[in-house]
Amino acid sequence: MISVIVPVYNGETFLRETIESVCRQNDPDWELWLIDDGSSDHTPDIMEEYAGKDSRIHFLSQKNQGVGAARNAGIEKSKGEWLWFLDGDDCLTDGAMAHMRQTALCSGADLVIGNFQYYIQRTGKLSNPRQPLNGLRILKGEERIPCIHLHPILLNKLWNRMKIEQNGLRFQTFRNIEDFDFYLQYLALSETVAVTDRVVCRYRLHERSVSHTYSDSVLDTIRSFEHMKSFCRERAQAEPFLKELVFDEIFHYHMIFGRLPGYADKRNRKKILDAFIEAEKRIDYSIAPKDSKAERYARMFHRKKLFRRFYESDLYSLAYRGAKVLRSRWQGRNKGFGA
Repeated sequence: MISVIVPVYNGETFLRETIESVCRQNDPDWELWLIDDGSSDHTPDIMEEYAGKDSRIHFLSQKNQGVGAARNAGIEKSKGEWLWFLDGDDCLTDGAMAHMRQTALCSGADLVIGNFQYYIQRTGKLSNPRQPLNGLRILKGEERIPCIHLHPILLNKLWNRMKIEQNGLRFQTFRNIEDFDFYLQYLALSETVAVTDRVVCRYRLHERSVSHTYSDSVLDTIRSFEHMKSFCRERAQAEPFLKELVFDEIFHYHMIFGRLPGYADKRNRKKILDAFIEAEKRIDYSIAPKDSKAERYARMFHRKKLFRRFYESDLYSLAYRGAKVLRSRWQGRNKGFGA
């Protein structure tokens, strides 16, 4: 059985679509656990409604503790030998569940990774598949290490419960990239990974998407990378992943640096900038001396540091945020795709 776990906080707008995408699957052997993380809207009512219609659908309400704690509650309650994590605004594609289950059984993999698309709520458009894959690949040993650079979102992956329980894996309480943290640990402890080009889910992008909001939760990115590096250092089987993390860490820090002008408050911009400049100093580039991509992003990060006052300035922040508004309106009028 596949247990689909969906944490939701104030998700009444899109939750029905998510639930219906699970109910439409042609594979009947599933259960759906809806975890209400302290919502103040009609989210619990929608959960109760669907649970009353289908005995495979269950819901649990808890006080607001964050998405990681909600997923952990779903792991504890669910019974399936396979787990699938969705968010309350994402959808499975038709036939996705049967395809992923069959891929897992045929390959003997303990992690199955499918392809995905962005669905842009503002324009109603779908992106091209986000991972440049062809066919099916079955990866073992060191072959699976480059999978760390595939998108670490959870919704396009099927996870083996036994592997999770044997290693005591749970989601951390980080408010940012907690999915990457879980993915890295699981990937390092896995034995066989199957990667398929089949699009199995759609990731909805809208104004409330966590990855598109601005708050100091972005500082948890630093905590998360420190946790991942500690995990790799403490486990021999995870050591090769430590080298690969160098690129991912500097890539994230560089990306966040570039988004700093999106924060309206200057003090917040300065606090975040200072924190990431200090965090970048702790990256040990010597463990990945031939990683040209990491070196390139490090150079770009250091160049941006030279213009830190520019990135901190209220004038640039105003121009940056104004440009985003104009871009959004133009794309909405032209119904074009933009992530």
